[in-house]
Amino acid sequence: MNAEKYMRQYQECRKRITRLEERIQILDDLMSHITPEMNSDRVQSSHPPDKLGELVARKSDLLNEIAGEVGKALDLMNEIEGVINRVEPVGYQIILQKRYIRCETWEQIAREVCYDPSWVWELHRRALK
Repeated sequence: MNAEKYMRQYQECRKRITRLEERIQILDDLMSHITPEMNSDRVQSSHPPDKLGELVARKSDLLNEIAGEVGKALDLMNEIEGVINRVEPVGYQIILQKRYIRCETWEQIAREVCYDPSWVWELHRRALK
């Protein structure tokens, strides 16, 4: 695995967490539209599907999945930060931190460090060697 791909693992983990959180929001929206049916006169041979219960179970599964991903993300962040902190000079560390831990764009990094974006990209390339 090359250095850039290694560094991007944390970003990918954060994206997976975001997608899972979006799925939870969809489930929450669906659950808010389900109304319980309270009809004691109705006799049925089979139980009606518990839609709300199914959605709650799915949400619980997603929350567990998110917890696992958050744990992975924290481990990756610590690991990648350790690698970044060994890079010299410190200016390279700043660029790598902003790019791979804070997930900033080249333009954001360039603004913050007062460099041209193409120079930031060049420093990034050098830092990964």
